Amino acid sequence: MNIQLTDILTAYEAEHYLENLQIFEITDLGCKKWFAQDEILQKLNFQAHINAITRSDEFIMEAFCTFEKSNHQFMIQQ
Repeated sequence: MNIQLTDILTAYEAEHYLENLQIFEITDLGCKKWFAQDEILQKLNFQAHINAITRSDEFIMEAFCTFEKSNHQFMIQQ
C-alpha cells in the first residue's frame, strides 16, 4: 500500500501561527481563543509528523526554535 501524504501547512503559515502563539491562564482554558489556538497546535503537530514521516524539511521544528517557543509551554493545551 502506497500512501501519499500532503502538507497541511506551508512553512510561511507555520511561522505565522507560531509567532502568534500565546500562553493562557488556567482560568481561560476552554474559551473561544483557546480552542482556536488548540486547532492551530493540532495542525502544527500533524505537519511535524508529516515532515518526519516523509523525511522532508522540518520547518515546524525550525520555526519553534526561531521564535523561541517551547513545546512544553503549550502542553497544558493537550
